[in-house]
Amino acid sequence: MSTASFDAVAAVLLIPIGSAALLAILPGYRLTARLNVVASLATFLAALSLLMIERPQPTPYVLVDDLNIVFIVLNTFVGFTTSIFSASYIAHELETGRLTPVSVEIFHPRQRRNSVRAVRHHPGLHGGATGGGRRPGRHGLDAADPAC
Repeated sequence: MSTASFDAVAAVLLIPIGSAALLAILPGYRLTARLNVVASLATFLAALSLLMIERPQPTPYVLVDDLNIVFIVLNTFVGFTTSIFSASYIAHELETGRLTPVSVEIFHPRQRRNSVRAVRHHPGLHGGATGGGRRPGRHGLDAADPAC
């Protein structure tokens, strides 16, 4: 695929949306953890390609300039590294019994939605403020976890 026919902005927006839909319907932690890492990597690579291609023309909804590209790459890099960390973290939590397989099936789609929200609310892509996520509590646990 040549870079001329590759729409990096669409890829940065659509890969997380498509993978969120797949993560929501697929069973099994191992498969969904791998899909999460692969989708996050693909989104990060699409964002990196924005550094090498000609800048897309501004539209009423999308403005991609040099500063926005830096933030898009940074956001997708953080999402990619988080997906790697979460795979091992959730595996450990399953082994210790702190999480059940049902609660894990809820975790990955929520994480992907937060990544989509961060990209969607990026000033260069949508014009809004940067999106928020879930605040971690003690020991890396979610603040809503009763064990905190």
